[in-house]
Amino acid sequence: MKKVIYWGLAMICMAWVVACASGGSTPSDAARKYAGYLQSGNFEKFVDGIYYGDKASSDEVKEAKKMFLSVLKEKGAKQIEKNDGIKNIEVLSEEMAEDGQSAIVELKTTYGNGKEKKEEMSLVRVGKDWKMKIKK
Repeated sequence: MKKVIYWGLAMICMAWVVACASGGSTPSDAARKYAGYLQSGNFEKFVDGIYYGDKASSDEVKEAKKMFLSVLKEKGAKQIEKNDGIKNIEVLSEEMAEDGQSAIVELKTTYGNGKEKKEEMSLVRVGKDWKMKIKK
């Protein structure tokens, strides 16, 4: 009887670990992750999180990533540095579309100098992942 209980608990724990580790992240989790890339200066990872559309060719995606990376390194890094870095990023709200394929996450960024900025991040589901949708 003890073995049955032991193995039952072991299976429940394994199922829980697998569920947590699989791509079941929320839009808020993704927004926090992408904002964290900005906070740490990992602009390459941030740019990898942008949704470039289903119809974009690999060359178009490559060029777009190059352009976004250039702008972030040139202007984004200066803006972050000007405000003494990013101290904290907080998710204020998450609004999921009815179809579950897109969401808007409101974030509050607190900079090292005490300034705060609220922004909305639009996300779209791509497979099991959430990617940032850049408005043109």
